[in-house]
Amino acid sequence: MAVTLSIRSTDSAADGAGSAQTLTFDQPRVVVGRGAHADVRLPARAISSAHFVLKLEGAELSILDESSTNGTLVNGALLVKGRRKVVRHGDRITVPGFELILSTTTAVADSPERTATVARKLLSDAIAAAGREATPPTLELRAGRAADRQWAFAAPPSKLVVGRGDNCDIIIEDPDASRHHAEFVRDEQGVIVRDLSSKNGIFVAGRKVQERRLRDGDEFQIGRVVFAFRDPADELLRAFDGGADDAKPLEAQRPSTIPPPAPGPGSASSDPGAASAGLQSSSSVPPGGDGAKGPSAPPEAANPGADPSKSTTSADKPASNAVAASKKKGSLDWVVALLALLILGVSVMALVLVLRPR
Repeated sequence: MAVTLSIRSTDSAADGAGSAQTLTFDQPRVVVGRGAHADVRLPARAISSAHFVLKLEGAELSILDESSTNGTLVNGALLVKGRRKVVRHGDRITVPGFELILSTTTAVADSPERTATVARKLLSDAIAAAGREATPPTLELRAGRAADRQWAFAAPPSKLVVGRGDNCDIIIEDPDASRHHAEFVRDEQGVIVRDLSSKNGIFVAGRKVQERRLRDGDEFQIGRVVFAFRDPADELLRAFDGGADDAKPLEAQRPSTIPPPAPGPGSASSDPGAASAGLQSSSSVPPGGDGAKGPSAPPEAANPGADPSKSTTSADKPASNAVAASKKKGSLDWVVALLALLILGVSVMALVLVLRPR
């Protein structure tokens, strides 16, 4: 499974909608930061050298922010530093100045060269957002009749053709150069040099090349003429490798899903004790009254549909038990009295029969 990140600069336009750049990785670990070692370079001082890491273990993809200065948001929620969080297709990752949309795909991974060009494009967006014009790359003649002369590239897409021909953009008078020897093509990612089927070829750092994307400081030779390539964007990217992070801490954007405690009737306080007091106070104030206490309502008033004979409180239970016990005792006394009268009556009748004259 491959991981694709769609990256845009949130500072690259007034409405916060910068042009998106995509990178695809097919590796177990992807480092995002501003350092040169990062797989995804985000050129901003508020981004830490290694801001966060994406880890793929089996089918599970997770994100870890170990110690960034300004934090990381996932779908608006702030990550707890040092604690892994599982992420899924479509999740939105936010860091200072950038937003990354994550997707899982089966696409082929991009080359390391592609990751470098994305960093350049993001840097270009940031420069434009600051209202400045990026300094264009240049070709500088280092050795030859017109040494120290420079040629600047126009805005992309543009190109410069080098050779002996009169219609070339850069004309070099060298018998070892072809009429149309090479072309330098500038696009959004930088400058590429291509050999135009020349007789003697192009040498970059002493090696013959057919096509190559140039980096700041590269020197190349056409015949006996030596050129140097200068790109201020590459120089700026190198400046992001070191130095301290700018403080620009992120705050959670997603509201809490836990509702606040509801206050009791007649009370604006969230304190449970105050709410309870409010309930007791409101039960003792008659409607339309001025707050003075009135007689307590009978139990039937609290529940009109209840049976009054069954409506008792805990305070009534001891009295009810005492009445029941008293009634039971009274019943036993009556039984004993009846038995005593019956025995007395039988005894009197027996005595009369014995004493009756015969």
